[in-house]
Amino acid sequence: MKFEISRLMTPQGTFKLVGELIHSDDQQLIYHQAWFMGTDGWVELDISSPVTVSVLAQIKNTVIAHLLSD
Repeated sequence: MKFEISRLMTPQGTFKLVGELIHSDDQQLIYHQAWFMGTDGWVELDISSPVTVSVLAQIKNTVIAHLLSD
């Protein structure tokens, strides 16, 4: 299932996300683009960066819960 989330507030901050939810035994998220709300607006994240991968892993459950609640 493809998704676009325009604003998602999480304990790690506010994100804008584009990607896909793969329904399987361990529901997987594949991100195509991600932004973080910084002090001056949206900051695009490098989704291949280890730091970004770690942050996105931390918000996985929040993203899935948001997607499945719609």
